Amino acid sequence: MNKIKKLALLFGSTPLTLFSLGLMMILVVMGTLAQAKVGVFETQKQFFNSVWVWSRPWGPIRIPLFPGGLAVGALWMLNLTASFVSRFQYRKNDFGILITHAGLALLLLGQFLTQMGSRENLLEIREGETKSFLESPRDHELAVFTTFDEHSDQVVSIPDGFFKTNKRLNLPGLSLYFVVREVVPNAELVPERDGWSARPLPVGTGDDASNNLAVKLEALYEKGSLGTRLLSLSMPETTILDTRGQAYQLILRRRRTPLPFSLTLKDFRHDVYPGTDIPKNFSSLIRLEYPANNESRDALIYMNHPLRYQGLAFYQSGYGENSTLSILQVVDNPAWLWPYLSCFLISIGLMIQFTLHLYTFARKRS
Repeated sequence: MNKIKKLALLFGSTPLTLFSLGLMMILVVMGTLAQAKVGVFETQKQFFNSVWVWSRPWGPIRIPLFPGGLAVGALWMLNLTASFVSRFQYRKNDFGILITHAGLALLLLGQFLTQMGSRENLLEIREGETKSFLESPRDHELAVFTTFDEHSDQVVSIPDGFFKTNKRLNLPGLSLYFVVREVVPNAELVPERDGWSARPLPVGTGDDASNNLAVKLEALYEKGSLGTRLLSLSMPETTILDTRGQAYQLILRRRRTPLPFSLTLKDFRHDVYPGTDIPKNFSSLIRLEYPANNESRDALIYMNHPLRYQGLAFYQSGYGENSTLSILQVVDNPAWLWPYLSCFLISIGLMIQFTLHLYTFARKRS
């Protein structure tokens, strides 16, 4: 029991609290400086959604440079819990401190769940268009379509995480499979006599970077090869035929997430201040259709006023194509309410603690 108490005192010590805060401050400075070079998304991934910040001083060899946000957050959470267990005295006058510490712990836990469980996608939709899927801004997939008749298709998708040189890609329910022969994260397509080749380009990491992924695949079946195909995000789909005449359509595209409901863009507005080109407001009038729930209604999405539905938040993010294309950022964050709840608990705890001390002070003065 004494050993456990000593460990609690050690991990709950004030120097460890200051050490954790110091690590977090250094990490924030490092991330802020790196943001100008690699962008917000890559900075979040490298510095705050990782256990370690890695450095590559010798090409592909990685060495740990500094504790990442997950490691520092875990240390801070351990320090907070140990400090609470080892030092807190369960007295009536400390009830507010108890609630405040609970709110702070909930805030840290909510941030961890947000970093690990939050997902962001895009919905790019034109006026009059209807969509029932989301697209990832950075992840891709290989989609293989098999047409059985004019009324039905079978679609098999393979995430880009499986795109490794000489890796075999099996297709459930299909007789053929693929072997990855080449992967180019950012390529310029060069025409050749017998098709296309992918010339590597530097990979962009900024928030507005647009990399043209290219993958060369060899299609095979049990008796041999059906040849190789080069697929790219900038190329239309390609079709291959097996020995029995079955057609397979291959498309390299942004990874899609299906929705159980559909959205139709009825009207998009891009308002500016009179006499200027300064944006005043962006808004999208959306028709939401969910037959399974007998739901059909309009929703207006505009700046700082998202549509929250089925655990998703649809934010107005941008526009394009002469203000006929609306770009919505779609966030799936199961822990989005946690910061509000934690801030409420912290405020209540501080108010209770302040009131108790004020009452005690007033009694002593009287």
